[in-house]
Amino acid sequence: MNHYREVTVAANALHAATKRANESIATLNGWLMVATGAAFSLVISNVEKISPSLSLKCLKLAMALLLGSLLLGLLAKLLIGMVSAGIGSQEDGQALAAQLQEGQEPFDVDVFISEFSRGLFPPYRWIAAWSMQRSKSGDIAAGQRYIAKLSQSTAVIVLLQAVVIISAGGVAVAGIGSLP
Repeated sequence: MNHYREVTVAANALHAATKRANESIATLNGWLMVATGAAFSLVISNVEKISPSLSLKCLKLAMALLLGSLLLGLLAKLLIGMVSAGIGSQEDGQALAAQLQEGQEPFDVDVFISEFSRGLFPPYRWIAAWSMQRSKSGDIAAGQRYIAKLSQSTAVIVLLQAVVIISAGGVAVAGIGSLP
């Protein structure tokens, strides 16, 4: 039994949910990046003032955690960009597919896949090739499922980023007045 309609509706629902979630994740990530940068700058610019009352060990650990948060934030930004590109290509691809269906000329899917992939660097090329091969074999929701999972993974990274920032604050507070 062919469930084309159900799979298409599921893929479209995943697309809509992923698009909205990605926007929220991007906003939260942006705020966390700003908070990390501000905290890092504040500590660096006032290190002479805070060092007499803050354990050096705790200060170093808090700074290391802020740096870790920054690295997580950069990874999240990269993944957010990948998800946004996937969402955009899905939307634009649907419009182009509708135009192709109206035309009379044949469409060579293999040439399309080759030309599209040539415009991408690895690992994007590999991801796109995998997704297109899955779609070509009949799994029309494969690409959207992948993008949705990538968005969910990004949300976990951003959550971890927030936990690391809060941990940095906790380490700094724990170090107040605990000079060796």
